[in-house]
Amino acid sequence: MLDLPIAPRSTGLDPKKLNGIVIDDLEAVRKGFESTSATISPYVGSSYRHDGGVNRGSQSAIYTPKIPAAGKYEVRLSYSPNGNRATNVPVTITHQGSTSVVKVNQRQTPKIDKTWVSLGTFTFEEGNKGKVEISNKDVNGFVVIDAVQWLKVKE
Repeated sequence: MLDLPIAPRSTGLDPKKLNGIVIDDLEAVRKGFESTSATISPYVGSSYRHDGGVNRGSQSAIYTPKIPAAGKYEVRLSYSPNGNRATNVPVTITHQGSTSVVKVNQRQTPKIDKTWVSLGTFTFEEGNKGKVEISNKDVNGFVVIDAVQWLKVKE
């Protein structure tokens, strides 16, 4: 029997070592998104989750931060890109009594450190009144959920 070397398994980025407020998929309030993977890096934490390409419109993940001080925050989304991902993932940002929807193309490599894509800068109140929700409604491929990051913007 031939012993073949085992490729080392990649590890994810430690969310505790990242700047700002980072919420990993394990901490999100999920409806669906039960499939986990760690095949395509980079990713945050021990793995990422995906919708399995099924149950369109019925899977969602809500990330609710505890904002330490009111102000403007850049909101970023982490996902692992691949050719089977959706090009139109709806991400809803709830901020200071308003909502904004951003469509994310998860086939493209995220521009920030190949890990994050900026969803924009939004004003948040102190506490946990804001949130980010990712769903698989009306998408054209697999949807990946990983982490969301909030970075305070200097004013």
